[in-house]
Amino acid sequence: MVAIWPLLAAYVATPPIDSEAATSMVWGWGANANGRLGDGGTLDRTSAAPVLNLPHAVAVSAGFQHSLGLTFDGRVWSWGNNSMGRLGTGVHSYHCTPLELTSIDGVTAIAAGSAHSLVLREDGTVWGWGSNSLGQMGTGNREYRREPVRVPHLSEIQAIAAGSDFNLALRSDGSVWGWGSNSHGQLGDGTRVTRTAPTQVLRLPRARLISAGTHHSLALTVEGELLAWGRNDAGQVGDSTLADRGCPKDLLGDFIAIGAGGSHSVALGSNGEVFAWGANCTGQLGDGTFTSRPFPRPVSGLEGIVGLAAGAAHNLARRWSGTVWAWGNNTTGQLGDGTTKMRPAPVPVLGCVAVRHFSAGFHHNLVITSS
Repeated sequence: MVAIWPLLAAYVATPPIDSEAATSMVWGWGANANGRLGDGGTLDRTSAAPVLNLPHAVAVSAGFQHSLGLTFDGRVWSWGNNSMGRLGTGVHSYHCTPLELTSIDGVTAIAAGSAHSLVLREDGTVWGWGSNSLGQMGTGNREYRREPVRVPHLSEIQAIAAGSDFNLALRSDGSVWGWGSNSHGQLGDGTRVTRTAPTQVLRLPRARLISAGTHHSLALTVEGELLAWGRNDAGQVGDSTLADRGCPKDLLGDFIAIGAGGSHSVALGSNGEVFAWGANCTGQLGDGTFTSRPFPRPVSGLEGIVGLAAGAAHNLARRWSGTVWAWGNNTTGQLGDGTTKMRPAPVPVLGCVAVRHFSAGFHHNLVITSS
């Protein structure tokens, strides 16, 4: 669950380092239990508040109850809930402001899952920490880690994505690998067997973008073909059925960006139109209704969109102008419109301008602005 840019896979190499990184600011809103917004407190925010002590950020990732930040020099910062060691600090205490991880450097991408964290280093290796009850660390066992550990047998990785309790990694040859929970076939290996080590996704043409939701996965091929697999009880796979898919299923359409949410999915068409499908109980499909759809339908009232992100039951979309729009669940203020009212159609996020990078978590969001 993360900002997906047209030219950026889920957690692929970070935005280019430039002079704007020196003046960038990080903001957060939504749920704030355990300090996941990084504002020094634990009160929910219905509008954007500054994240403290995170200088020169180029990427952020919002998980379930914790957050990650990446600075221009390849350093990782974490804050929020620290149960199961998901902050990677080596201790169990939570943090209401970002804390630098001194045990790892040279990082180019970050991904926060439910209770674990994942990073990609500049040498193409993947490292993780936190919960490992379902093999999220990919180390062949289920021992949780409080500090970074390398995922074995993965090299030449270009992008990573963290789902609730599983992960995906995209290699330079276009193959996709998954590990962790596989209860609904979200690893795409044709089984429902949990994997404590990476296994290759089957029947998937060369991919260039990946996204991991709660229990389902999306991939976009180099030809623009969209494929989905995993849990489908609400139609989040988008194949007009409610049957789980253990292998990738082709979807019609010409897309350039994707986002897998809790029980829904979103995608950006090559014409700039946003589509959504799956669960719609809180208006997360953005079509003005609360009716679930097992196939892609346009989101109402959006134009000029260049990036999007899917949370648990809400979404964010960035316009070319740098403003952000949101729709769906808003019980903890995750739409950033100053209320806690559900919105079945997009509304502007208050105070967010010149946004360069953004991430939608389960119930909170993070953005980086130019100033």
